Amino acid sequence: MIDMTCTTNSASGAEAPATLTVAKLLEIQRSVRMVPDIPEIRESPFAVQRRQARVYARHRAKSSAHHRRMNKKWLKRYGEIETPAAFVMDTDLLGGRRKIMFVHPVLMDKVRSRFKESIDRRFNDVLGGIRP
Repeated sequence: MIDMTCTTNSASGAEAPATLTVAKLLEIQRSVRMVPDIPEIRESPFAVQRRQARVYARHRAKSSAHHRRMNKKWLKRYGEIETPAAFVMDTDLLGGRRKIMFVHPVLMDKVRSRFKESIDRRFNDVLGGIRP
């Protein structure tokens, strides 16, 4: 049997009984089902985005082969810039059941705090201040 009464704090500090409606319980159930969709977060120093440091400017009079050749030379001369990034890998095709998010160590705290805030916000919206 489910206890349908909960207590909530009022402004005066006294505890007043509050009831959970069926709609509120269904909403809680839906939000609990949404939580497993959040990917597992792993730290990886290889989670970087690489881009060319300098790109050869486009000129109308030059062919696309010329631009490819010049960009290849500039890539060798100026190299690449690596910026910290995060990417998600879906493991369904590999026989897994979850999504895995690989995050660079520089961004780890920011990503974890954002996921924690979004989960807390979801449950606070659903529960509406009712505490069991």
